[in-house]
Amino acid sequence: KTFIRPQCLDNLLNSIKEYQEKHNIHFQNIVIIDDSDEKHTSLNTKVVEKYCNFLDINYKSFPFNSLGLSKGRNIGIKEIHSKYFILCDDDFIFDEKCMLLDNINLLEEKNMTNWRFFELGTFFAVIEAKFKTIKYGNNKIKIRKP
Repeated sequence: KTFIRPQCLDNLLNSIKEYQEKHNIHFQNIVIIDDSDEKHTSLNTKVVEKYCNFLDINYKSFPFNSLGLSKGRNIGIKEIHSKYFILCDDDFIFDEKCMLLDNINLLEEKNMTNWRFFELGTFFAVIEAKFKTIKYGNNKIKIRKP
């Protein structure tokens, strides 16, 4: 979800592009929901065009301030058809702390279905529904189990 922050959107898309290249992975169906004003929608469109040859982007523009954060996120989630997805706003950056492959392996190993990233020290962890504690690296993480 983006709103009046083309520089943040540019930073996010650039970080996805670089993460893909460095880790030889591909993010499918990057959904961008935008209800910015006309000026910023135009700027956001230019940012998206800059990355469309490198990323699989599904950009959807809506009337100014017509969605809000939750409704915008929900619309974006309806566009997802992959096994896993990452819900993030335009100010998120993919870097080495994300440890996506480790987190996907953790999801598979623990048979988790619902997850979210949260920053814990210097890495991102995965959690889901009913809490239990597991050890991940040198850290204990509270997760929810199905």
